[in-house]
Amino acid sequence: MSTRIFAPWVVPIAAQHREGRRELVELARSLPVGAWSRPSPFPGWTFKDLLAHVAGDTGKTALRLLRSVAVDQRADQTLFDQIGKDVDARNERDVVERREQSVDELIAEIEADGEEWDELLARFGEEHKDLRQEGIPWSLSEALSSNPGEHQREHLAQLRTALEV
Repeated sequence: MSTRIFAPWVVPIAAQHREGRRELVELARSLPVGAWSRPSPFPGWTFKDLLAHVAGDTGKTALRLLRSVAVDQRADQTLFDQIGKDVDARNERDVVERREQSVDELIAEIEADGEEWDELLARFGEEHKDLRQEGIPWSLSEALSSNPGEHQREHLAQLRTALEV
């Protein structure tokens, strides 16, 4: 893991993402092997399926958006079309695609995505804080500050229930 320098407005955003990821990975590594095959609070999914979902492509839409802004200074508008569309089908596809992967492989994917988040966030300086684009109602800082890591925290809470059984 590299040490990165973040603009002051990015520091709390990067910290929240990193902390959520750290908690998720720490919990995943601490769960007993037998817990992964048990039913999760998400109907029809095991706890491993839940981890596969977190590692999956659905959570990467925000990462792809961030990459497009970091590289081109413009959000890829086609990604906005994906948000909210066929979410259940995409979630199921992500889980099925990763079902044969080991827990360690899923954790490695989550960690690699986290490294990319940090690398991309480090590209933004003070001049990007109020970056706005036509058709997008938020500045870059507003978009990144709105519930960073909320999706991971929700699933972290669900994964914690594996310890209760």
